Amino acid sequence: MPLVKLPLLGNVNKNVDPIALATNCVEIIDGYIDEAGFFNNRAGLVEIADLGTGLLMDGAFWWDELQIHIFVSGTNIYRVETSGSFVLLGTGMQPGARVTFATARIAGADVLAMANGGTIFTTNGTTLTEITDVDAPTKSTHIVFMDKYLISNDLATGEEGKVKYSDVNDPLVWNALSFFETERKPDGVTAIGTVGNQLVVFGPRSIEFFYDDGVTPFRRFDGGESNIGTSAPHSVQYAENMFWLFLDENRRLNKMSGRESTYVSGPYDRELNAINNIDKMTSMIVNIDGRSFYVMNFANDDKTFVYDYILDRWYRWGEWDSSVSRYRRFKGLGSSFNVKNGEQWVGDKANGKIYRMGPDIYQDDGAVVRRSILTGYFDHNTAQRKISKKLMFRIKRGVAKDISDTAGRVEIRYRDNDEGAFGTSRFVSTGSAGDSRFHYELRRNGQYRQRQWEFVSSDSMPFIIGSFEEDVTLGVS
Repeated sequence: MPLVKLPLLGNVNKNVDPIALATNCVEIIDGYIDEAGFFNNRAGLVEIADLGTGLLMDGAFWWDELQIHIFVSGTNIYRVETSGSFVLLGTGMQPGARVTFATARIAGADVLAMANGGTIFTTNGTTLTEITDVDAPTKSTHIVFMDKYLISNDLATGEEGKVKYSDVNDPLVWNALSFFETERKPDGVTAIGTVGNQLVVFGPRSIEFFYDDGVTPFRRFDGGESNIGTSAPHSVQYAENMFWLFLDENRRLNKMSGRESTYVSGPYDRELNAINNIDKMTSMIVNIDGRSFYVMNFANDDKTFVYDYILDRWYRWGEWDSSVSRYRRFKGLGSSFNVKNGEQWVGDKANGKIYRMGPDIYQDDGAVVRRSILTGYFDHNTAQRKISKKLMFRIKRGVAKDISDTAGRVEIRYRDNDEGAFGTSRFVSTGSAGDSRFHYELRRNGQYRQRQWEFVSSDSMPFIIGSFEEDVTLGVS
């Protein structure tokens, strides 16, 4: 046979058994596939600040008007400067509950509101105010500003189906009659958002769209409803100023543009269906080096799934636990993206630290990031036995893994015909600094009918690999 391109880096598909995959990957962990079809390591984490709470990060937000970050950990709310210095603004949030944020400019002043299951708090960046009006929501989880109204759901008993709103220009003052209810179904209000002149109201089984008519003030658009809802209120994200992402009542990820939804989680539905307490999941949009990812954290299952919504690809990100040889969920939790300098900050899932996340960082706060590719069983479109003379590919080389100019390495192994254990590992050197020759060949690779490859890199260096070709001849059937 002539030299043949191998589809080793196809889209991941977790919905079928690995033996059925010939052009898809079984798993891609702690990396992503770029537009050229090459694997790239995901961005790592370096510490920016330690808030000292010893608790997970419940919320993170970039306040563009004031050019500061806001982080919430435990009950505490912090103002964090771009230098990493921080001050405590106050306390009172619900510990261990995801925070939603909303900004507005009211009477010439910038205001940020925050909610995560209790009363709502506002800040001007210096002081913190709790909204204690007797008619204000007492169990608010989702808030927005629209037309200078602060709008919220309320999960207090008997209030679950209402959307409440403050007086115009005054988020501290509320009226008992200032609310409206969803009309399409007797549904609770579990999340809300805004886009353009629309207020989007999510329930467990429906989504409805409202606008400010200047009188009511909020009226439902004619035909403004969708017959799907969300099973996970904190899965709702508005991405790229183009569409909503959310898990529907059937645990499927949807991409909604306007009022039309497209189901996009086909390759990962089996994984999503197996999650426990999916309503407790949290999500964030991560922007790295011009790329955006929708990151889903499942604390109860200790897993993180990642969807590249531009290239329509699925991955896992994680924290490698060498003591049990398994991936735990990704260390980062809560996203704050500085649009001025392009820095992506995230909080920690456990200890109150804040990290910068960047493609030039190859560890997670000093810990190993284990990047892994597990391919499907490719067969050159025939079950006939093949003799592999050589496997050729391109790999990033010439970047040492430490200050001593030590060459890194990538572990490569394969197994044939689903016979169980992988064979002996082979190691490819990534070269010392300056040794940037990127073409590599693995020779004398034995015989097979179907073959699965695994590529693993744990060194503190770039891991970029792709463009696989194989020189094979057909053997005896």
